[in-house]
Amino acid sequence: MKLAVLFVALVFSLSAAEPVPDPKELPRIPFTAAKDARGTFTVKEGFDLQLVAAEPLVVDPVAMCFDEFGRMFVVEMIGYSERQ
Repeated sequence: MKLAVLFVALVFSLSAAEPVPDPKELPRIPFTAAKDARGTFTVKEGFDLQLVAAEPLVVDPVAMCFDEFGRMFVVEMIGYSERQ
């Protein structure tokens, strides 16, 4: 048991020591305008895709869900990722 705890502690300490990547070396994804984004999705027959919100109404969305009334809720992370 002590060996297992030591192993887990070692794994966590090594993952914490991982170097932080340089933001200049991160891959950049080209911007797609909201009106053109629909064409980048593949939608199965019988389904429809609609744009319901775009910037500036929603900024940096990270999660969304629908409630039992069909209302959509969006979580924003303002300032993510490289804006300081």
